[in-house]
Amino acid sequence: MKPMVSYVVITYNRAAAVARCLTELRAQRYAGAREIIVVDNGSTDGTVAAVAAAGVQVIEAGRNLGVPGARNLGFRRARGDYVVFMDDDAEFSDASATTRAVAILERDPLLAVLNFAVVTPSTGALERAAIPRADKRARPGTVETAYFCGCAFALRRRLVPADGPFWDELFYACEELDCSYALIARGLRIFSTADVTALHWKDPGARPPAQFIYFNARNRPLVALKWLPPLAVLTTAVSWWGYLAVLAARRGQLRFLWRGIRDALGLAPSVLARRTPLAGVDRRKVRALAGRLWC
Repeated sequence: MKPMVSYVVITYNRAAAVARCLTELRAQRYAGAREIIVVDNGSTDGTVAAVAAAGVQVIEAGRNLGVPGARNLGFRRARGDYVVFMDDDAEFSDASATTRAVAILERDPLLAVLNFAVVTPSTGALERAAIPRADKRARPGTVETAYFCGCAFALRRRLVPADGPFWDELFYACEELDCSYALIARGLRIFSTADVTALHWKDPGARPPAQFIYFNARNRPLVALKWLPPLAVLTTAVSWWGYLAVLAARRGQLRFLWRGIRDALGLAPSVLARRTPLAGVDRRKVRALAGRLWC
């Protein structure tokens, strides 16, 4: 019997985008049982009614839980052996993608996450930000990586915490990196495959201004503080804050950078209380796989 697959899509005020995503998910040709779950983060544009009218299971969060909170909510409701997360503005490139993804997952019982290739529909080029390597060098086939990116991926349910694998408080950005470190610390594996492709109809205007600046300034150092040795925490903070300072200056968003840094420093004591640094062997693995660890 084929394992069951649950598709989880989170959305917020993007009725048209999620409709396209759901149309493609329903068109997947897969011999096993499937379910589709949409988690709505408090939409006010009729998204909930549209999804419900399409006969798809919808969970109304009632407010914006952010990306990790909504993903955890959908994960807890999902019943599948594998839980496929797809951004609401993404879709598989072909109807056999699920079958190929499950086949890859079935080969390795310690494979916890399978990251799909993400391409820009207009050009067919790989989306650079979604390549799960710090050097952004794409690899053919299916290869092990040190982390995964969030647009399109599958989780093996039994290998992740039952209440959800993501750090709710991060809200946006870096929750996949935090999850990746947790999996590596447990001896589990993360793969990225070029054999399963998602088209990302990215709409930059759908995200609040400066969201990227603020949350990366806040969350990158916090994830580093939770998992990495002191020198790596320092290099992570300095390198990311430096990069974001240049970006924020160009965009006229420096105030969001300062807020992110301020809030990172304010949250640091609570993160120190849950600090569980990666073992040396795990850090060496992260570096060998071109992960986000420079020392």
